[in-house]
Amino acid sequence: MITMNRSTTNGKAATSTEVILPHAESAEDAVLQSILLDPTTLPAIQAELSPNDFFEPQSRAVYRQILEMVDEGQQPEISLLVSRLQNSEHAPNISRFEFIGGFAFFARLVESNPLAANAVHYSKIVKQCSRRRKLIEISDRVAADCFAGTTEPSKLLGMIVDDLERMREVAAISTRYPLYSCEELDGAQFDLTYLISGLLVAGQPCVFAGGKKCMKTTLLLSLALSLATGRSFLDRFEVYAPVSVLMMTAESGLAT
Repeated sequence: MITMNRSTTNGKAATSTEVILPHAESAEDAVLQSILLDPTTLPAIQAELSPNDFFEPQSRAVYRQILEMVDEGQQPEISLLVSRLQNSEHAPNISRFEFIGGFAFFARLVESNPLAANAVHYSKIVKQCSRRRKLIEISDRVAADCFAGTTEPSKLLGMIVDDLERMREVAAISTRYPLYSCEELDGAQFDLTYLISGLLVAGQPCVFAGGKKCMKTTLLLSLALSLATGRSFLDRFEVYAPVSVLMMTAESGLAT
């Protein structure tokens, strides 16, 4: 079990208590067993979790081995996974299989008895615990730095903002760009909502490119006005309804 020592103070003397970091062993087991039961769940799980999101080092090692197998074009089938763990070194003279506790680890996974259909739900629980641990790590580092007085407060605030922004970006990527299997793509229906007929789709990025001095900015201004007013773009492309528009340009520096 991984724990941390947390010190508290009443202004006179500091005391230390052992605190178990946030984790969900049952959810971690359920994630791994779901993959073994139904490998098609892996893309959605992989979009949510990296090996470092697992709290238990043994679970982390097994998940990393599964990802390595998939990268090499192998299915994460139980017998093949065991063989790979037995032949992968965790430390000198210690295989990954020995490190995780051998077959006892897989017996524990079987006891978790998850529903593979709930794999994404299990992975979200694991991710939430991972984020809580990261926030604790950041806050403890900040507290220690404040007590030591080694960093200027303004610089420390900047470091905190950077750490939190990185966490936010990772969270945004995992939710905005989900992974789909070939089977899911083939069977899914994705509806498009056009802002401008055949030209601009709501909620999707658009690249407007061209050579120098070919009226890119003028055309973008015209497009923005068409979207804001609901009038056709270039008297050719229908705008279905007016929408709020914000256009920012900084191509000529502060002078403009």
